[in-house]
Amino acid sequence: MAAAAQPAPDPRAIFAMSLTWSASEDLDTPWQVQVGALRLAVRMNDFPEEPLYTLLLDGNAVADFDDWPSCWKRG
Repeated sequence: MAAAAQPAPDPRAIFAMSLTWSASEDLDTPWQVQVGALRLAVRMNDFPEEPLYTLLLDGNAVADFDDWPSCWKRG
């Protein structure tokens, strides 16, 4: 019997995590981090027409934001 997939975390919980992001080679998603089985990335948007950033969880957009969380560090 296959294990049930874990539900995706609430994006608010991700914004509260202490994370150190690594630079990626992708200009559209310049930061990435692996948290257990979760692959997170931050996409740059067409600011000011759109929010500055979008949080991606396993390649799927889960939240837009303009201010980088103080508990996140860009490595």
